[in-house]
Amino acid sequence: VTYKVEGRVKTNLVYGNEPISADIDPIHLEKLKNPVSLEITSQNGKYHITGQYTTVSGSGENSVPVKYSIDRTADRMPYTINTSIGIITLKRTTAKTLPDGKAMKITIMSPSMAAIKYANSLSVSQTSKTTTIAQLVLKDEIPQRAIDYLKQLSVCYNRQANEDKNEIALRTEQFINTRLEKINSELGQTEGNLESTKRHYRIVDPKINSTTAVTNTETFNQKLAEMNTQIQLLYSISEYLNEPSNKYQTLPSNVGLTDPTSATLINKYNEIVMQRNRLLRTASETSPAVIPLTAQLDELISSIRRAMTQAQRNNEIQRNSIQQQFNTYANQIASTPEQERILTQIGRQQEVKSGLYLMLLQKREENSISLAATADKGKLIDEPQFGGKISPKSAIIMLVALILGLAIPVGILFIINFLRYKIEGHDDVANLTSLPIIGDIAIASDTAKTKADIVVHENKNNLMEEIFR
Repeated sequence: VTYKVEGRVKTNLVYGNEPISADIDPIHLEKLKNPVSLEITSQNGKYHITGQYTTVSGSGENSVPVKYSIDRTADRMPYTINTSIGIITLKRTTAKTLPDGKAMKITIMSPSMAAIKYANSLSVSQTSKTTTIAQLVLKDEIPQRAIDYLKQLSVCYNRQANEDKNEIALRTEQFINTRLEKINSELGQTEGNLESTKRHYRIVDPKINSTTAVTNTETFNQKLAEMNTQIQLLYSISEYLNEPSNKYQTLPSNVGLTDPTSATLINKYNEIVMQRNRLLRTASETSPAVIPLTAQLDELISSIRRAMTQAQRNNEIQRNSIQQQFNTYANQIASTPEQERILTQIGRQQEVKSGLYLMLLQKREENSISLAATADKGKLIDEPQFGGKISPKSAIIMLVALILGLAIPVGILFIINFLRYKIEGHDDVANLTSLPIIGDIAIASDTAKTKADIVVHENKNNLMEEIFR
């Protein structure tokens, strides 16, 4: 918006201290095709507003510009004018008021039209090819407006550069957050698979589980061998008892039998057998001293068989339990390579995803720091300064005025001399004829001067006739 106030000699541009400001709503301002002209005149506290604007009627080839006029009277400020190009708002500023009888002219342009004007007036040059310092020069009717424009230009330049840089940082942050959510979900799923695998294989620590499985396998293998030995030993003693030739003979003792009942009965049985064998050396089997011993041996042999049968049954139960435990640990050892493979795969996925998750967290923090510590791309080295008047140039105007001052009188004299057709003096007679001139006669009155002109004219005609003859 440009403001002009009538002065004593000419209309002056006003900037920063205009008494009334004007504006159009931003939506219609961008669509403004032609400038809007307003003239506000103050009279007795009222404002007479006149102006015109142009709109386009129709579309395509049938579109034609249509001019509209504004003629309003406002008794207060702010004041709004509804038009087809938007809502024009007028309001009083804190500057001095518009004097009565004075008129102020306002021109409203769209930002694109104003940008073209300023772009044509702006020149940018590099101070040196080896530096990144640019010199900005703006030509404008008002020096202060040019200074404010250059200051704001540097602000807008840095703001736009920061917005471009921040846009990259914001998009980077958005990408990182999306990837973090996805990786966090995948990492949780991987950790869930690890938990399920350990629960399935009953693993606390693979190394500890492997060591425990091997140790327990060796232990239960030894116990299983001992149980098998005891069972086999009981079986061998039973076979020994069932042989007829071994009837009433001593039974093997101290062979490693762990069943205390069977061992006690066998030891007692062997004592009675040895006592009976000593009696048989001097007596027969039907001897009253031998018969009770034989009866005791029969009872003991039955008790030994029952004890051995029970012991064998107990040993078999223990052996089956030990065998089951042994099979469990043996299977665990057998499945250890598979467990290691599965745990290695899951661990590798977990390690990759954890590393990627930590890296993205670090990048997000770095991006946040970069976003928070945004530095201006450009720096205003020197404040804009008024460089002096460049147009109009006083020296050229003075030179042109001097030339015109000399040329105009010379031209006027030349034209006057060129258009002369009367003989007015001694020089004209001398230039036009070769006759001798006796003298000049002064004429005092206009009447006599007129008569003299007639005489001179007649003499001139006679002279011309003599010349042509």
